[in-house]
Amino acid sequence: MRALICTIVFLLASFSVFCQTDTSKTQKTKSLKISTLAIASKGDVASTYNKWNIGSQWTLMLNQQRRFSGSFSLFFGSTSQQKRNYEISNSTITPTNYVKCKLSGLYYDLQLRLINKQKVSLSIAQGIGLLRFIPLDEYGNKLIDQYESREEFESYETVSTIFPRRIILQYKFLPFLSASYSLSSLSPSTDYIDNVSNLGTQKGNDKVIFHNFGLVVLLNTSQKQ
Repeated sequence: MRALICTIVFLLASFSVFCQTDTSKTQKTKSLKISTLAIASKGDVASTYNKWNIGSQWTLMLNQQRRFSGSFSLFFGSTSQQKRNYEISNSTITPTNYVKCKLSGLYYDLQLRLINKQKVSLSIAQGIGLLRFIPLDEYGNKLIDQYESREEFESYETVSTIFPRRIILQYKFLPFLSASYSLSSLSPSTDYIDNVSNLGTQKGNDKVIFHNFGLVVLLNTSQKQ
């Protein structure tokens, strides 16, 4: 709920400032960022970010040269958690000691540029989107179908809303080419990334973070009439 409130406040404030900004002399631009992700998660199986997996992301960035700008991102990847000798008192339940979760998602965010030098820029962003996740055991079988790994009648959906927050550092090599690094927290609204919720000991929803290393290519510019 806190992530949702922060997202709504940030988006409304950004939209309000954006509407008050005179953009009549500002060029409209589109850029494409292609990124490699280092992904980790923590939850009830692992309480720290102890395993990292590789993913990819494609981002369409709109009017990036403005102080406020928007972007659409599509990503794919996976995350893993492992906890050895995890035991529970209920002998009828098979505990989840290892989980690999396939991830895919789409989100939109608004970016606020804090620093804008000739070659270097620093921005923060807040967004909203959807995440599809599929938890698997060590043999590649879907954990959602293994009812003995959870309490009786405990089930969940494999689609969740996300409220990604990012801090973005960008360096421009050429007028049409930049390198970008960002640190992202997806803030999913589910506690089942690791297939464990009711039997877990960690408070709150699962956490997923990205280290994002990308190249940004300017696609076009067009002068607003």
